[in-house]
Amino acid sequence: MSTDLTTIRAEADRETGRAAELLARYQALEIRDHATSVAVAEELKTIKAASREIAAKEDAILSPMKQAMAEVKALFEKPKSLLATAERTLKAKVAEWQEAERRRVEEERRRAEELARKERARLAAEAEKARREAEEKARKLAEGEGNARTAAAVERLEQKAQDLELMSAMTVAPPVLGPSKVEGVSTRTTWSAEVMDAMALIRAVAEGKAPPHLVSPNMTELNKLARAMKEHLAIPGVRAVPQDVVSVRTAL
Repeated sequence: MSTDLTTIRAEADRETGRAAELLARYQALEIRDHATSVAVAEELKTIKAASREIAAKEDAILSPMKQAMAEVKALFEKPKSLLATAERTLKAKVAEWQEAERRRVEEERRRAEELARKERARLAAEAEKARREAEEKARKLAEGEGNARTAAAVERLEQKAQDLELMSAMTVAPPVLGPSKVEGVSTRTTWSAEVMDAMALIRAVAEGKAPPHLVSPNMTELNKLARAMKEHLAIPGVRAVPQDVVSVRTAL
């Protein structure tokens, strides 16, 4: 069949007009007796035959196109696959490097915090030592064993203790620079769920600890059971629903 778009459009318009006429005629039809129902059965055969004819015309046009598309896709499948593998490889290497950088930064931050902690402890110890010396000299001064120089020493030691305590309180770890940014490359953390115990999830839904939509019924398997057991299907919360379907046998 011709694959010229103008010819195809004209053929489709003819088939559309034919189908529209049949639809309009059948919409006005009423079955009032057996003879009419027999006639309708014949009309159904006509519709089935027309549908097969249209499908055959459509297939005749699309088959070469589908074949050509499949061949083109096959030709480019290998380079696409190689590029996808290359992309995954580079992303894995970037992720590995960023993880190594994260560990490096964390280790440097830990070391810096440890150094800052030790420095705070050292300053605090010196402050405590200065304060004890000041208290000792102040005690001697109170007992009459000191002089003006002793009093001045007490003041200096107390001031030294205050200064050291302030320095200890202000000592913090220096900031550690994180991994450098690469233009056009970003990292994000994604999360996914893994069902480790299906029965535990079902119990959680049954007990109201999780919303019901987290457990979706397997309609494919339920429909198989309904077709097999029909009205004898006996599963709590499920019922078998009958539905009449009209079928038409046409001559080959």
